[in-house]
Amino acid sequence: MKTVYDVLVVDDSESSRDLILNALNNDKFIKNSCRVDFKENYREAIQWLDENKNNFDILISDLYFYGNPKGFDICKVGREMNVNAHIILITSQAREDINPDILARSSIDSVCERSEENYLDNLIDNLHEFIRNKEKSIEEKTTFLQKIMDNKYMNSIKWIINKI
Repeated sequence: MKTVYDVLVVDDSESSRDLILNALNNDKFIKNSCRVDFKENYREAIQWLDENKNNFDILISDLYFYGNPKGFDICKVGREMNVNAHIILITSQAREDINPDILARSSIDSVCERSEENYLDNLIDNLHEFIRNKEKSIEEKTTFLQKIMDNKYMNSIKWIINKI
């Protein structure tokens, strides 16, 4: 099973990045299972995504950068670079105020609203759920492959016994 998940957090606000970093560091499970990288603007984020392509697991991006909704673009590029990544959009807007077509085109898995009192707890819960599901999926695939291998070896052993 994968033991370290690579996370990219993109936010142009230093105070927001600090809040997210503190929340991630205060959660022992996340701290022990995630390697987090922070970028503060669109250009840095796109460069990082290009350099890491399929080598990241989670992308967390702010919606607005200096007044422009570049977060959608970052999420869309992230999805193109890794179709299996979990993509979270953080916004000060209410979820219902975001155009659902744009959300769908950006391939965003979930939205965390800063206006929610416990949005950082929601973010942490979201990460926990993604990692648990990912590890469960890996475990199920490993078990399935082990069963196939066991059957293959058993069939070989039976064949050898029948030949003796």
